[in-house]
Amino acid sequence: MTDLLAPGSTFAELVDLERVDTNVFRSTFESAGLKALYGGQVAAQALAAAGSTVDDARLPHSLQCRYLRPGDETRPVVFRVDRDLDGRRFSARRVTAWQAGKAILTASASFHAASTVTSSDRDDLPRPTDGVERASRFPALVHTQEPVPTERTPPGRLWVGFHAPVAPDPLARACAQAFVSDLTTPDSPGWDDHVEPGPSLDHVMWFHDLQSPQDRWLVETELEAATSERYTYRGRMWSESGRRVATFAQEALYVEHQHQH
Repeated sequence: MTDLLAPGSTFAELVDLERVDTNVFRSTFESAGLKALYGGQVAAQALAAAGSTVDDARLPHSLQCRYLRPGDETRPVVFRVDRDLDGRRFSARRVTAWQAGKAILTASASFHAASTVTSSDRDDLPRPTDGVERASRFPALVHTQEPVPTERTPPGRLWVGFHAPVAPDPLARACAQAFVSDLTTPDSPGWDDHVEPGPSLDHVMWFHDLQSPQDRWLVETELEAATSERYTYRGRMWSESGRRVATFAQEALYVEHQHQH
């Protein structure tokens, strides 16, 4: 699998945006430009742009993205932020990502002045070392490992970790979780070799824990429905200690190949 990132690339470089104006940002990260822009990358950058306009005391708690057009990795993305709300406890931002004069993504992000972290825990997670290495679209940036299946294993399960540590601040962790959440999809619902997952349409994410140290996250995905050329799935992210750090849901297209005669 061809890596889209240069060796030594870090997540900090990926979400490092140039401030063009008060509410306008531009991506500076360069990739190999071999495929369409990865949805998790533009979502993470949109959240980084929104967070750059919010007080540091307010942490991201939700992100909703709608993918409008495929992005081009060979061109920069411009992010325009609208400051919808700065209330007593919440801030709300809308972000539009532009390329070549066309919107490729719209996103809304909400930030909360939270004081105490509470999240569900579990003690039945597989160990990251008990699994099989899995090819990643970004081997220079992340390493992925598929746990050994068990009777209770959900349809899609993947340990994901960054080669270089993610910055400890909550915004950076939220952006990293957004990036990771789009790396895996559940098994296809009884599809054969003529059908494969297609482009994402909508992506919604809720952040539960941005304080716990980040090493590797277990990403679990499970199919909810498939109809009218679309499928919907939900996902959960867990820390190595068993803390639930995020929940997400996504709708995407599936592509049916024409039979060859």
